[in-house]
Amino acid sequence: MSVLKRNLIAIALGFIVAVLGTIIHQSTTGPEMPIGLVMALAMVLFAATEVRTMGPQKLPSLLFTITMAITVFLAAQDLTGDKLIPLGETGLIWSYGSIAIAILVGAFPRFEQSN
Repeated sequence: MSVLKRNLIAIALGFIVAVLGTIIHQSTTGPEMPIGLVMALAMVLFAATEVRTMGPQKLPSLLFTITMAITVFLAAQDLTGDKLIPLGETGLIWSYGSIAIAILVGAFPRFEQSN
C-alpha cells in the first residue's frame, strides 16, 4: 500500500470514528450504564490500533489523531446554536479520552515479531 493511500485512509478513518463516536457516546442502558461511551472509546482504540499497524511510519497515526481531535473539537463548539457534545461527565470523557487513547496508541513503541 502506498504512503499516500495509507495517509488518506488514516484521515478518513479519524473523521469517521470521531463522528460516529460523537453520535453514540451519549447512549445509555440505564441511569449508570454509559454503554455508548464504552463502545465509542473501544472504537477509537481498535481504529487507532489498525492505523498503527498499517505501516512502519508513524505519520498515519499522527494524521488519525489530528483529524480526530479537530473533528471532536468542532463538534463541541456552539457554531449553529446546537452542540453535539454537551458539557457533562460523558462529554468530557469522550472529548479528552478519545484523543488520549489515540495519542497513546500512536506513541506506543512498535514490537517486531521474531520467527
